[in-house]
Amino acid sequence: MKAWEELSNDRNVTLVYTGLKDDPKSWFYIDHGVKIERFADGHYEINNVMLAGDHYEPVASDEYHMFEREGWLPGCYQVCINTFRKRLDKVDYLIGLEAERQRVDEDRLDMLATRKGELSTKLNRYLEMMENLSKFAAK
Repeated sequence: MKAWEELSNDRNVTLVYTGLKDDPKSWFYIDHGVKIERFADGHYEINNVMLAGDHYEPVASDEYHMFEREGWLPGCYQVCINTFRKRLDKVDYLIGLEAERQRVDEDRLDMLATRKGELSTKLNRYLEMMENLSKFAAK
């Protein structure tokens, strides 16, 4: 797992353990809304933790393979890109519903438009970072 190798070899990264200090059950790291965890038996779990509250879900298989092949940052950036695209789709859906109402709530529509702008900015930032990673890797 390339992502885990990168993190475990990075002096600036602190891996956290679960269980007892002398007999940890697992080690994990969280950054960019992603948690990667390596268990004592050697298997890995990678979860998207950019969801509401304490909720998280396993990353999609194509995202998992990105962590395996490309490493930590490309995997994280792909999870962020996919998550922000899903959120934008949801906001677009809500804007459409609001626009179809007989009595449009202008305040709600403004709030949704603002949210859409914020999400678009975040998405574009991660798309740019992913592009910069690709350019750097090509050199």
